[in-house]
Amino acid sequence: MNGGGDLASLLRDIHLPQAPAWWPPQPGWWLVALVLLAAVLWWLRRLPAWKREALARLKSAEADFARHGDAARLLAEVSVLLRACALKLQDRAEVAGLTGQAWIECLRALGRGACPAPEEALVDGAYRRRVELDAAAFARSAAAWIRRARSYKDGSR
Repeated sequence: MNGGGDLASLLRDIHLPQAPAWWPPQPGWWLVALVLLAAVLWWLRRLPAWKREALARLKSAEADFARHGDAARLLAEVSVLLRACALKLQDRAEVAGLTGQAWIECLRALGRGACPAPEEALVDGAYRRRVELDAAAFARSAAAWIRRARSYKDGSR
């Protein structure tokens, strides 16, 4: 049994397997990343409750216009709605008394450069006897303004 030393010399040390590669990740990690990305995008794109309510009121005003066809009434309803949105975004003292071009500039500032078109209808449309207005385009531009509108002080939605 002298050969015991010879057998021990034939043994090899334990070899650990190679560490798994970190790239590319397993399919489960791709799924987790996709779900997280979707959640982040949803969170960034969600509308605050006041914007959803304003868009619903705008849709209601459009439906009313489809029934009565009075452009002046639609203009008045949308103007009140825009004023309410502006009051939501800024201090009452800064927004409530604005008229004319100052009101248009406030809408542009809150809408990050956008203002519901036609602007002249917002300025003096309520004082005209007859209002010429493309109601569908006006409602679309008002909806776009509501979605874009942010306070120019703090950047809140």
